[in-house]
Amino acid sequence: MKGNVFIGVNNIAGVGTNLLEGFLENGIKAGFYSAEKTFHPYNYPDGTIPERIPHSATRWISKIKLVFFLMKILFRYKYFIFLQAGWTLMKNERDIRLLRFFGKKTMVILTGCDARVPEKVEQFRWNPCSACPDEYKQFVNCRIPFKTLSIPELQNTFNFVCSADECAGLLSKTYTTIYFPRVTANFIAAYPAIKKNDRIRILHAPSNTHYKGTKYVRAAIERLKQKYTNIEYVEAQDLPLNELYELIKTCHLVIDQMIGGFYGLLAVESMALGKPVVAYIRPDILEKISNDCPVINADPDTLETVLEKIILNPEALTVIGKTSRRYVERFHDSKKVAGDLYRVLTGNKG
Repeated sequence: MKGNVFIGVNNIAGVGTNLLEGFLENGIKAGFYSAEKTFHPYNYPDGTIPERIPHSATRWISKIKLVFFLMKILFRYKYFIFLQAGWTLMKNERDIRLLRFFGKKTMVILTGCDARVPEKVEQFRWNPCSACPDEYKQFVNCRIPFKTLSIPELQNTFNFVCSADECAGLLSKTYTTIYFPRVTANFIAAYPAIKKNDRIRILHAPSNTHYKGTKYVRAAIERLKQKYTNIEYVEAQDLPLNELYELIKTCHLVIDQMIGGFYGLLAVESMALGKPVVAYIRPDILEKISNDCPVINADPDTLETVLEKIILNPEALTVIGKTSRRYVERFHDSKKVAGDLYRVLTGNKG
């Protein structure tokens, strides 16, 4: 088999475990390790317990265990992928410098709020940093001064930096764009079958109502309900994953977010299930992906108009759903994403 890959040390949005499956499907030996204290059900939907980073309540014992763990992974792995800024094995990324000293290749994948800063995204009218509530900043550990200093330095610390384009403002042009992975074979598509004047079922399932711009979605739906009687709006939050997927299958259209600047994992999973998605994609990103991406673009100003066109011509949703599934297979499938990252790590561009 090909060279071994270490993945850790958290599993935000299931990226780590999905990458693991992608590497294994490519015939690449890989291992996933978590330092998380608790396992979020969205990140570990099947209840699988990953290999844990060794830890002890006694500080000096923890240090000894960490030393032995570092020795083990130094011998076992050639390539190291870390998820999120600030999530490595030692403070100030000392472990990354150690790994590089021994000739290992290292990569960090930035996932959103660990890299996004107001000064870069607030140039766009719609963005998640404006009016971001303090409780959400605390929830995602958003420390602007820390990010401003540390994010550019990551490019010197790690061999490779990957990021979604919408949160990469502090990085130079040397970063690699990441498409967050999902095992598309696990999603059975249920394409929308709807004709004109049929009742259209629209789902919005915000993980966070501020970040997803839920107030704009609700307002647009309420205005449309005054004009059309065939709208069924469903809003869901904090559902178990299996229930959420079953709910998505019953809907004709999914509204993801209105201010984030790019579609999220709910959109990826909905498209994998064959559902058309409405989301706000920033103009600079849309220019890059518009030839491929089937996401129906709308912002708070245009959402009502966009939805009205869909309500008046719902037959198009079947075609968009099929195109959406193919898009996820092409760009977000775990095997494809893992293969792309492996080529970056190994320097094999073929």
